[in-house]
Amino acid sequence: ANMLSDNSESTTCKKNKLSVYIKLLASAPGRGDLESLDFDAQFQQAQAWKAIASFEKQETAACKAYIEAATCLETLVNANPRHPRVHEAEIAMVRFFNLGREYGQALSWANKLVKAGISPAELAEANFLKGESLYYLGNLPEAISAYQEALSISPPAMQRDIRYGLGWAHIQLAAIAGQERRRQHLHLASAAFRQALAQMDRSDPRLIPGSFKLAESLIGLGEFEEALAFLPKAREGEAFRLQSLRMAGIADRGLGKISEAQASFQAALSLALIREDRYSIAENLRNIAEIELQLGRPARSMLYYRASASEFMAIRDDGNCAVAVMGEAEACLALMSQRPALRKAASAQAATEAAALLLLCGSGANSAVPAREFSFAWQAKSLAEKASASLLDEAVKYLANLARSQSERVRLDELYRQHGRLLALEAKNMADEMLAREIIPPEQEANRIMGI
Repeated sequence: ANMLSDNSESTTCKKNKLSVYIKLLASAPGRGDLESLDFDAQFQQAQAWKAIASFEKQETAACKAYIEAATCLETLVNANPRHPRVHEAEIAMVRFFNLGREYGQALSWANKLVKAGISPAELAEANFLKGESLYYLGNLPEAISAYQEALSISPPAMQRDIRYGLGWAHIQLAAIAGQERRRQHLHLASAAFRQALAQMDRSDPRLIPGSFKLAESLIGLGEFEEALAFLPKAREGEAFRLQSLRMAGIADRGLGKISEAQASFQAALSLALIREDRYSIAENLRNIAEIELQLGRPARSMLYYRASASEFMAIRDDGNCAVAVMGEAEACLALMSQRPALRKAASAQAATEAAALLLLCGSGANSAVPAREFSFAWQAKSLAEKASASLLDEAVKYLANLARSQSERVRLDELYRQHGRLLALEAKNMADEMLAREIIPPEQEANRIMGI
């Protein structure tokens, strides 16, 4: 303990001393006979491995040290099943297995521990650790049950950790639940995070991710004002800065603060470009496109939607690519209502984008695109046909029929290799040329956006 608290020594020096300490403990009297194994020496070996894990900078090395610690205690528990401190060792072992990412091992021992007739405080901790194992194994409903069991008997000092775990489990379930259950899980997540954060001091490393997840759950509930209060803290963490900026944009947009929302999305896009995070680039381009459309600037919106679709296509996210393509078609229709003289050009563009969406959707049966967007694609196609763009008419009809005939979703470029390739490309070029002459913003702005 004195050595670990000595700040004058380097981490490497401390790790070396701990390794020597472990070897000395391993040669303690009685080490060769498991029945008479020195309990304290073995327990101290585990604590030394834990200390080494805390000094490791690489996660893999830290996990390995935690597993060594757990293995020491497993040997100890198996050799001393009736020792007065055996349950203390078992709880520490489960914790170390969890920290070493051996969640199956941790769960197996935790299940034995909760049936062992231990004290209420030990039982609360065992259920909490069981909940942690189940959470990381992906069994969220059982994890929540274990956390709740722990919370019902836990001393006040443990409740912060349990509520923090509960919050994560509920928000993960919200992501995969139906609408009604989703709101229920978001309510429970926000309550759990709020209570956990209230018990944390400013140095707690969980404060930043907890603030981020609380804000996320509040945005999901439409409680935008409160969510904005937690996002500045979340932005302090490098790992959460980008998504915190994006969430601030969503919250501001929900409150009708369009200028603030646009600034947040632009800041998120800039950071995503620096980090070369292509998914976030595509996501924030789409968010900006939505804002531009909301501000009544459909031509600019089209450019951002097109850039977003291009990025989603590059990372082979067909569902989001199709939504961005549909956004561009929607912006075209908005432009058509603004500028009746451009009806034919905008209709042609909308039809081409609608066809692209249908291609990405395949038959529509297994599409990642919501039904509203899919329906809107047909509306755009119908409007384009009424505009009598004969070349577009032929291309769109052919490609749409081809899309419906596919047994599985296929990519736009794959279908372009089919018979409709020349028709589709010629139609697209015609629409683009007509639009470029009339509605696209100044060349410099267009190049800047498309350059992204």
